[in-house]
Amino acid sequence: MKAKKSILSTLIAASMLVMLTGCDVRTILPSSTEESSVAEYSDDKSPANVYEYDIQDDGNIVITKYNGNESVVDIPSTIDGRSVVKIGSDSFKACRSITSAIIPESVNVIDDWAFSGCINLNSVSIPNSVKEVGDWAFGNSSLTSVTIPDSVTEIGKSAFNSCKKLKNISISKNVLSLEEKVFYGCSNLTSITIPNSVTSIEKNAFSDCTSLTNVVIPKSVTSIEYMAFSGCTSLSSVSLPDSITSLSGTFLDCKSLKSVVVPNSVNVIGNRTFSGCTQLKSVTIPSSVSEIGYNAFCSCYSLKLITIPDSVTKISDHAFEDSDPFVTYRGKTYAAYEYEDLYKAINYGSSQPETPIIKHKTFTFNTLTGSIYGLDFLVGYPDYDEVDNYLAQGKTPKYINVDVYYQCPGCFRETFCSRVKFSYSEEEAQMVTNIHCDNPRCSHYNENSSALLCSNIKN
Repeated sequence: MKAKKSILSTLIAASMLVMLTGCDVRTILPSSTEESSVAEYSDDKSPANVYEYDIQDDGNIVITKYNGNESVVDIPSTIDGRSVVKIGSDSFKACRSITSAIIPESVNVIDDWAFSGCINLNSVSIPNSVKEVGDWAFGNSSLTSVTIPDSVTEIGKSAFNSCKKLKNISISKNVLSLEEKVFYGCSNLTSITIPNSVTSIEKNAFSDCTSLTNVVIPKSVTSIEYMAFSGCTSLSSVSLPDSITSLSGTFLDCKSLKSVVVPNSVNVIGNRTFSGCTQLKSVTIPSSVSEIGYNAFCSCYSLKLITIPDSVTKISDHAFEDSDPFVTYRGKTYAAYEYEDLYKAINYGSSQPETPIIKHKTFTFNTLTGSIYGLDFLVGYPDYDEVDNYLAQGKTPKYINVDVYYQCPGCFRETFCSRVKFSYSEEEAQMVTNIHCDNPRCSHYNENSSALLCSNIKN
């Protein structure tokens, strides 16, 4: 059973007793009960720290609130003979008087928001007993240097978010993950050493660390989440391990980044990975990459030449938006005005038509060669001879794209009307009742009317 205690009320009661009995208050410390407790004095000159706390089922204490106004807070290891094992959530939150905090070796958890908003807190001593630092534990404080001991295995989200004066930090060698926004907005942090224990760097972990100049990421890291280093405007170099498989928004607006070697393990350069890297001059893309996402190299004004390996088979139409490098792909170099051809060459292959097709179905009709690539879906903009050749082969597609039907609906009417579905899109197949035919060779052509009705079309 937990019982909430207030040391302040006990001190008041003790003072009243002194006035009545004339006894020294230090001799009137009550015996350990669940109703009251006080923190022992360290000496006559140091006032007792005033705390509220809970007693856990195991008899140990969790500090829940600090009521003092001291600038240097030396948190006691025991209160009324019970061990202080946890600095509870919000317990020192927004205490503006505190400039330094000393945490005792009895403590194993610094809970969420424990020292958050202590805007004058510039130093903290974290002992080797601590195993967990909670979410926003020191967020928005004035810490300048922090050593997180190796006993710590977990650092919570935004634990040091917006610590704008933080210049140096030593991270525990037993931490597995650098959580979301853990060092977000630490604008004076110039360098960081990520220990070999870390396997993942979560979203926005180092975003807006505007003084960070270089980062070495160890091979233990297998995952770097979205925008992990975004807005690191001073970051000029980064070493990426060959253990990660994808990048996404990773270096967004890293305006000082000049060169990057993407490791052979990466399969996807995702959306906005290097967007806004205005000084980026060199990128090496390995043959392991198969996909380049939206705005991956947007606004990379200094990038003049880039080679995309043959392994890339999917690229966003906006991959190089607001950038104009010469792009080499499969032996051919494309200028900015030829990007449309580049995207088609990558997404559809060099043998595919220049007109739009739906690639995701099992069948496409090649308008350049008349070749058939399947049996399910006829799409594209084939000319009439190609339609005739296709029908002559006795093929019966399950779906016909409406654009194809517009070219020559009569050609399909006699053969397919009762057996096929017509679709306006890849996702939507629907009945078509008002079809236009402008092919004079079609038996259903009527020069006086462009509207024809096919009542036999089935949905």
